[in-house]
Amino acid sequence: GGDSDATVKRVIRHGAGWISNPLPVDSLRRRIDQIREGASHEGPLSMFGTPVDTEYWSGAEDLGFGQLNLLLPTKPLDQSLRLLD
Repeated sequence: GGDSDATVKRVIRHGAGWISNPLPVDSLRRRIDQIREGASHEGPLSMFGTPVDTEYWSGAEDLGFGQLNLLLPTKPLDQSLRLLD
């Protein structure tokens, strides 16, 4: 995780992918570009705490994220299930 130059260096050094926080799409794009420029191979991209926002999901998918872990608000079961639909 993280949004710093140190994070990018660590991701490149370990080569095991990046689990990001839900940063603005432009920030994600910038960091992913830095990682791809410095890495010897493509690692998996995942995100933790992704907001319930289908436009954001599409942007993350376009950047190459293969897994988005949602942070769902606490709501009654029927409302939570509607969010997942």
